[in-house]
Amino acid sequence: MNIKAGTSSFYTLNLPEFSGLQRPTGLVELFPGVAVQTVESVNTLGIDEYIRGLNIDTDQPNHLYIDIPAQAGSIVRQLVKYEHLHYFSDLLLSGSIEPLYEEDEKLSDIQDFLVSQGYEVVFADESDPDMPLISFKLNPLWQTLCATQIAVTKAAEDHTQLTKEFEQVSNQLEELKKQLDAKTLQVDEQHSQLKALNKQVIDSTETINTLQQKLTSNQTQNDKLNALEEKFIQMMGTQSQQIQQATNALGQHITKSISTGTQQLEAYMGVQSLLELGEVPLKFHGWSINPDLALILADKIKSNNYDLIIEFGSGTSTLLFAKSIMQHRLDGAGTEGQLSIAKQQIDEKLMSYVEPEGYDLPKHV
Repeated sequence: MNIKAGTSSFYTLNLPEFSGLQRPTGLVELFPGVAVQTVESVNTLGIDEYIRGLNIDTDQPNHLYIDIPAQAGSIVRQLVKYEHLHYFSDLLLSGSIEPLYEEDEKLSDIQDFLVSQGYEVVFADESDPDMPLISFKLNPLWQTLCATQIAVTKAAEDHTQLTKEFEQVSNQLEELKKQLDAKTLQVDEQHSQLKALNKQVIDSTETINTLQQKLTSNQTQNDKLNALEEKFIQMMGTQSQQIQQATNALGQHITKSISTGTQQLEAYMGVQSLLELGEVPLKFHGWSINPDLALILADKIKSNNYDLIIEFGSGTSTLLFAKSIMQHRLDGAGTEGQLSIAKQQIDEKLMSYVEPEGYDLPKHV
């Protein structure tokens, strides 16, 4: 048996009852004749595995007797480590007043440790003053005390945790308070801005109402102006018609006056020509040929000798061609030309003109 399973050295002494897994130290001083005879490697079983294998009923009183040289203290501490010690209501162990082996503990130290675990000394057998035997019994209130201490420790831990959480929450609340104060300031600023905006809205509404009134007034004036404009347009249309009618009448009057004046002028010139030459002049008004065109045609006849001239006219143009040809012939014939006088009925009057002989050009007009 050892505190843990594995391979350990076993020391065989010349006193078999003192042989064990630890090398003897103080034992040699206590018994000068003790000597190590052999050291061999052995397989050991761990105390925790051994206890688990027993399947101990913890509701019943259990007894544990430890009589292993130099290992009582280490075994007890190993049982506490794996929470197996309190399976036993009664303990009986032997130990030395002073350490006799390597890593050995004094019996007083083991006793103090067991007392700290809720065990009370029932009796001590000191018939062997160097290695007494002590009996311990677990205090029945110890487990309650341990549970209470555990609960107190847990409560203290919870209190510490709650204190930390409270501090965190307090810090968070303080931060939230700062944020709330900042938000409050923002809300106040926004409230002030909202008031200013409301005032602007009110002012804008009043301005809009004023502008609407002005717009209504302007619309009324615009309607009046539109009515006046329509009336003015109607008047202008009527006046335009009147002006157009007057213009047409004036144009007709002027045209008639010009026509009358032209006729009178031609008549006057005819009278003068009749008195001077004994001939009635050509008429160029009404449907007769235009004087400008007549001048162009006369100039062409004067500038060119034509074999044939075909002319469609109302009488004046025909007479113009004939007179132009005769005049052209007279200007170029001299004394050698032979001309004859022909008669033509023009405007119910018999007109005389010079007629060229058969050998003159053109042959026909």
